[in-house]
Amino acid sequence: VFVCVCVCVSATSSVVSALGTKKRYTLKGTLMLPEGADEEFVSTTRVALDGGMYTTFPNKDGSFTFSDLPSASYVLEVINPQVEYSALRVDVNHEFPNSVRAREIDSLGTPSKHVSYSPNGGMMVEYVSKKEYFVKPKPFDLRSLIFNPMFLMIALPIGLMFLMPSKESMNEMLENQEDDAALEGEEKK
Repeated sequence: VFVCVCVCVSATSSVVSALGTKKRYTLKGTLMLPEGADEEFVSTTRVALDGGMYTTFPNKDGSFTFSDLPSASYVLEVINPQVEYSALRVDVNHEFPNSVRAREIDSLGTPSKHVSYSPNGGMMVEYVSKKEYFVKPKPFDLRSLIFNPMFLMIALPIGLMFLMPSKESMNEMLENQEDDAALEGEEKK
């Protein structure tokens, strides 16, 4: 029994040592900073792989580095409250040139444009647009005011009220009708 346990322990340690010697990679890149970006902009920015499994903060010049990454496919996202960056699919493996292949991800999640990677500078991550948190109001339009249901609910009854005859004119109309009926009755006789 002791010999069997020793053999199992030595076999397990050789498997662990074989797994522990897997090659690890370094991923470098630089963020394209918008005009007027200051230290506060960089301090509120973070670069994440796979939704935060690995996270780093960029330097003042926008450069960032992920060290000790295992061979895998990652989604690189740049999180900043002011600027929207394009997401990248990054494949890290010894089979690719410089051990890294990067592609932009479109809105459907499929890789599209290839991003070049150099061993010295890494890859350049471009920003797409500045984020707008508030929707600009539409300019005033008289037609939209007139066709607004609330306006119609108020204006239509008021308009009909002005078009309807007043009580005095109603009395005059009734008297005229009675006079016309009396005249017609006299003509028939």
